Amino acid sequence: MKITVVGGGTAGFYSALISSFLGNKVTLIEKEERLGGVCVLYGCVPSKAIYHMLHSVLSLRSYGKSIDVDFHEIQKVAKEASERVSKGMEYTLEDNDVEIIHAKGSYRSGSILANNETISTDKAIIATGTTSNKPTPGYEDLPSLSKEFSSAIVIGATFGGVELAWLLRSMKKDVTVVEKMNQIFPSPDIDNEIRVAVYNYLRRIGVKFILSAEAKKIEQDKVILSDDKVISADIVFSAFGRYPALAGFEELPHSKKGLVVNEYLETPVKNILAAGDIAGTHTATEAIYGGIIAALNATGFRKHFNLEGIPYVIYTKPQIAYAGKVEGKCVKVNVAELSRSATDKESEGFLKLCIKDNYIVGAQAFMENAEDIIGTVSSLIRLKVKLEDAMDLAFPHPTYLEIISEAIRRVSLSR
Repeated sequence: MKITVVGGGTAGFYSALISSFLGNKVTLIEKEERLGGVCVLYGCVPSKAIYHMLHSVLSLRSYGKSIDVDFHEIQKVAKEASERVSKGMEYTLEDNDVEIIHAKGSYRSGSILANNETISTDKAIIATGTTSNKPTPGYEDLPSLSKEFSSAIVIGATFGGVELAWLLRSMKKDVTVVEKMNQIFPSPDIDNEIRVAVYNYLRRIGVKFILSAEAKKIEQDKVILSDDKVISADIVFSAFGRYPALAGFEELPHSKKGLVVNEYLETPVKNILAAGDIAGTHTATEAIYGGIIAALNATGFRKHFNLEGIPYVIYTKPQIAYAGKVEGKCVKVNVAELSRSATDKESEGFLKLCIKDNYIVGAQAFMENAEDIIGTVSSLIRLKVKLEDAMDLAFPHPTYLEIISEAIRRVSLSR
């Protein structure tokens, strides 16, 4: 079978790779010179390279070491990481016989086009991601930013806005976050106990917040609020302003969220599927999973795109992470109770674990290594592991993972 994937970002890469693994002849169309999309080229990969560097610096500072970070060196590290991953993606696809065409993909009158030339194909997976209409630089512009600055305003206390605010503050920048809601993380997915803990922590390290204030006008170095108050800084970052990259695919059924898909990631148009941000998701984690599901279903499988218990991580120090729902009976374990917290001098935060009808249904964490904690709990949720079976889990000592078994013991034995 011939499968054509449009978009060389995270979802497109996995759609193409898995389609090839399954024995299909695969063509990937990507308009940019490099593969990777927003995540690899501008977002999660370069930002995590910066995060890793800052995390190491902050750990050394906790032992009394006076270490400063050079912004240009940080940018260099970020660009190098992005380049390595992008090239790795291209090599991997080529090694698996995926044809890569660098052209503008589109859908017109029932056909997939590359620079207006028709591509013969049996199935197509659209994975064009999102595009930006931000009025000022965003998180993704940080690795290439040439402007020197010592103060910054971040518009939006979203997941990305909070992550950016922490990052800038860790570089000793003066940071003010403006949020139109009366709290950070204007999302029902985050438990209020986590929200309050993170807010208090960020204020403690010097991040300033202006809540319940909408930005009426945004300029490069100042923001006019809804009450006409003017706040200024060297630079303004926007933590919002991405929308589905529908250009060229307007003939396919779509909404403001992106292309319309069913639980199998199929569009209403026969033999056309979609995955990633263009299909209404927002993270690389969801895009990877969606790309795999779309490839399987394009090949003839019938796999549901099921986001129950999918893990989400916000990269601050400590990290913020969650999976599933905060419902049923919940138990809280403080990081300070772990032996590892003493060895690492990392006592901030906690894990909240929830059970319902004898199953783990959700968890939220604000702690060091939260990504691994939530990744593990996510597997327990998605595999529907019963509580009594989870009691058999054993983790190395001393590690942060032990907080999971401690929470499971407490919630089990206190019923």
